[in-house]
Amino acid sequence: MRNRKSTYIGTIILGMGVLFITPWVGESIMVMNANVGERLSIIPQGVRAWWRFPRLEKENAELQLRLVRALSDSAKITTLENENTQLRALVHVPHSSVIELVPASVIARAPSALGRMISISMGSNQGIHEGLAVLSSDGVLIGTIREVNSHRATVLLITDPLSKIAGISSSNVEGIVSGTTGASLSFDFVPAGAPLHKGEVITTSGIDENIPSGLVVGQIRNISTDTQGLLLTVDALPAFDRLRLQFVVVVKKQL
Repeated sequence: MRNRKSTYIGTIILGMGVLFITPWVGESIMVMNANVGERLSIIPQGVRAWWRFPRLEKENAELQLRLVRALSDSAKITTLENENTQLRALVHVPHSSVIELVPASVIARAPSALGRMISISMGSNQGIHEGLAVLSSDGVLIGTIREVNSHRATVLLITDPLSKIAGISSSNVEGIVSGTTGASLSFDFVPAGAPLHKGEVITTSGIDENIPSGLVVGQIRNISTDTQGLLLTVDALPAFDRLRLQFVVVVKKQL
């Protein structure tokens, strides 16, 4: 009898324990399931991200390459437009039936402001020889051929002190255009009292054997009389900017 009673009481206690523990276990199982579900849902996303990373990296590299190519094409177009503009300007170079014009590119120039020489892409193979006149793309005299090899030539600019060109002013005053140690030109051997005025344009007189007449050389900036009162000191500005020279024209006489 006592054993039955003890068994009965134990059964009641066990039942109450089950009723008490079941909700907690259920909630724990739900939480575990939720956490596992979240983790399981994260795993495919991580796998997808890992799987897509190399593809995104490749696409990024391709886009960067396209950008570089686009910038390069844009730069080439700009260069071609500039070259086209300068080549069109060659139309303004004076033409004659007794001379031949040979276009060339500037391939090198002196690295400093004191340098008064440039190298061009034409040489003796194209009939270029020492002493020929060289013009800018708009027909301004910039210098003469100084040295020549088979495929290139060196041009002595008129701004170099070694350069001497026979010139004439708008008022028909003749003199010698010389380079200086600065950035200007000097119009020498002009007698005092000559009808020369500031702003006049100096052109070539045609006395030099290989230099046609009428080529623009520069413009008179200042006029003064030397200390002895015999000659004028004439300062002129060249009609070109050596740093902007990209294309030139060599004036070659026809045989």
